[in-house]
Amino acid sequence: MLRNKSLLFSLSISVGLLISGIPLLAMAQQYRPPSRGIPGRREGAGTRGTCMTGQKFLMPLTPVNGFSATVSSQPTFFWYVPPSSARTAEFALLDGNDRALYKTTIALPETPGIVSYTVPETVASTVLEVSKDFYWQFTILCDPTSAWRNPFVEGVVQRLQPTPDLTRQLKQARSVYDRASVYASSGLWHDAIALLAQEQCARPDDASARVHWKTLLKSVQLEEFAAEPLTAACSAMIQE
Repeated sequence: MLRNKSLLFSLSISVGLLISGIPLLAMAQQYRPPSRGIPGRREGAGTRGTCMTGQKFLMPLTPVNGFSATVSSQPTFFWYVPPSSARTAEFALLDGNDRALYKTTIALPETPGIVSYTVPETVASTVLEVSKDFYWQFTILCDPTSAWRNPFVEGVVQRLQPTPDLTRQLKQARSVYDRASVYASSGLWHDAIALLAQEQCARPDDASARVHWKTLLKSVQLEEFAAEPLTAACSAMIQE
């Protein structure tokens, strides 16, 4: 598989919070992307092969430019998986030379919806070096023997060291939603989406949790996936 080479342009970013005089709740989980020179582009994977159906494509829940940052030692990734006869997917982390640093197989649910995967801490601590770009791929294994039949999506992730200002803002946050706002405003996508997903899983009937989740996804043009079930993602996060 060849990655979009435009993703190779990278720039170190600061995670300092850029909010001044604006209440955290007023930000409503609006993701603020960091500046990264020439960006890539998030793309969904179409029905290449025969195992995926439905109106929506396989889609990573990431910012539009395909880049996502985190200060977590165990970042969680999310994808929308359409109806499919495949029961497994593969998640891989690669370096800038397309060398696989980590691979694992993920079980897929029988029904369409959002799935997640959290990188084990032992892997993150040995593979995801701080302030360095890594590339991820998520592949639906329609046919394990024929790679060309397997649709995939990809992106770039960077693990960052939290700044003193970020730490201070998080300590001042009064709720989960405040913390998610801090992360989103600071360009820390994984941390923001993981918090809101966990809140939805813990309070599935809470209208406020759904609103905050939808607001975050809308801020990166993914509002059409906001109502997709999180059942599989919730199960995965509970087991971790």
